[in-house]
Amino acid sequence: MPLLINKILLVDDDPDDGFLMEKALLDVSPDLQLRYLEESDHLLALLAAEVPDLIFMDINMPRCNGMDALAELKRSAYAHVPVVMYSSSDRISSVTAAYEQGATLYFRKPASFGSLVDALRVLIGYDWSNPDAVKASQLLGGQYLPFETPDVR
Repeated sequence: MPLLINKILLVDDDPDDGFLMEKALLDVSPDLQLRYLEESDHLLALLAAEVPDLIFMDINMPRCNGMDALAELKRSAYAHVPVVMYSSSDRISSVTAAYEQGATLYFRKPASFGSLVDALRVLIGYDWSNPDAVKASQLLGGQYLPFETPDVR
């Protein structure tokens, strides 16, 4: 049975980017329970209080960047929580590093808000009960690729 996503944790140091992601996620599903965390170095403490169904985490953050936070998360009791790493970059080295650290999916943020909503609608609709299958869907020719925003318009 597919895991329905109800609780999402959004980790992003930039309040403007965080606001856009929050708005887009709520446009996809107004009933989502969203938590927002600006500093990834508080991630494990927050998870001790409440475990989300899915985490969206920005890669580029000061102090404890998203990759370091992901590595720490994957060594913790919360390693089972699927993580979507996101960035405006689609450099293959960043994509590969995210998947090697344990990301379930690498998502390149689209340029327009409408495309962001469309992409998040697809992502939220994935069967998150099997994160390995979600991750495997991005493997092509032996290399992981960033999630491509589908052309649904």
